[in-house]
Amino acid sequence: MSDAKGWIVKTFDGQYLCPRDGDVSTTSVMTEAGVFKHYGEAYETAGEHCDPGFVVVPAHSI
Repeated sequence: MSDAKGWIVKTFDGQYLCPRDGDVSTTSVMTEAGVFKHYGEAYETAGEHCDPGFVVVPAHSI
């Protein structure tokens, strides 16, 4: 899967992954979500930092 704008991760509780400077946190503001270039990278990072129930969505959603 590919998308020119990339991918964002939404957690099961409505937060968004926000990777910055080698750390990963969450934000409730969609426009502050970290954008991943590749779907696989977003999915892998979510698997490491999110509880089950997360979704990876196209960044054009922002």
